[in-house]
Amino acid sequence: MDIVCCTDNNYVIPCGVLVTSICVNNPKEEITVHILTEEISPENQEVLKKVVAKYGQQIQFYTVDKKVFANCPISRHITLATYFRLIMTDILPKSVEKVLYLDCDVVVRHSLRSLWDTDIKSYAAGVIPDMSIDDIRIYNRLQYSPSLGYFNAGVLLVNLRYWRENNLSESFFEIINKYPERLRYHDQDVLNIVLKEIKLTLPMKYNVQHGYFFKDPLISRTYRDEREQAITDPVILHYSGSKPWFIEFEPPFKKDFAFYLDTSGLDKSFIRHIPMKARIKARFRSLLEKLGLSLPRIAYSNLLLSTRSTFVIICSCPNYYNVDYNRKEKNEHTFKNHQYELIRYLMVIRINPIYQAH
Repeated sequence: MDIVCCTDNNYVIPCGVLVTSICVNNPKEEITVHILTEEISPENQEVLKKVVAKYGQQIQFYTVDKKVFANCPISRHITLATYFRLIMTDILPKSVEKVLYLDCDVVVRHSLRSLWDTDIKSYAAGVIPDMSIDDIRIYNRLQYSPSLGYFNAGVLLVNLRYWRENNLSESFFEIINKYPERLRYHDQDVLNIVLKEIKLTLPMKYNVQHGYFFKDPLISRTYRDEREQAITDPVILHYSGSKPWFIEFEPPFKKDFAFYLDTSGLDKSFIRHIPMKARIKARFRSLLEKLGLSLPRIAYSNLLLSTRSTFVIICSCPNYYNVDYNRKEKNEHTFKNHQYELIRYLMVIRINPIYQAH
């Protein structure tokens, strides 16, 4: 079983936690972890080697020349490392024909055998729907039909033989060079464009994302039953929103990350506070989630305006919120308590008509 991760010196601890979770839940498997990195210190390589050796598994490191990605669009929170997976065929040995790619903000909770045994011989990859799969803005931006779907690139079962035979790496860079303005979600958008008709959709339980746990208008009713089952007992849990290593965040299954961190024996000082400005923003988001509410992603970028003594929280119109009315009706008292808690934490609430529902 070949696992691929992209990491750097900043993400060594989450990567170690991920590897630990894989090994703990797959004790009978022969696993090789392939680490793609621009630069990782010898000390941090040793950290990961010790984690893998503890379970009798293998690990390989590959240094990637980031000059290859000079034209790739990035953002403040996304580095060029996110694109490394696009050239796996150029980096990994030709003997490796199939890999499971995992982001480092992931933990594995059960055996991967059933996922690994999925037949993808006729497909470029096995993928899991993104939590925004029914957001029409995605398809308008990428300019293809919503019927083809949109997947999250944090978990990919990849047919490297197919990628090599069809020269997909070249196709990826053609999209990057031709349509950089469309790539809001970077390599994930690239992968969706190129693989839109040559992918196999896999069960949601193999990439349970943060947004799955809350009512979201961008997750179709078509997936309701499967989503409910997946969030009860995920095989692969993806902390795609709030990160579990920040004390202020309370993502679902946060205790799982803590368990595998403790099991790994890695440095627990990685668990830390976030900066005050981000802390206020995180607290606000956490309270919204307790209410069963959600904000459109664009609102988060403008969520917090700060002055020396006042925090101004810009909210979208309540009509835009997607309320889990079942949850509200079952626990009206808790709902109201969270409303009061929200008011206590916010000094100013301003309704911004820009985000009103149409």
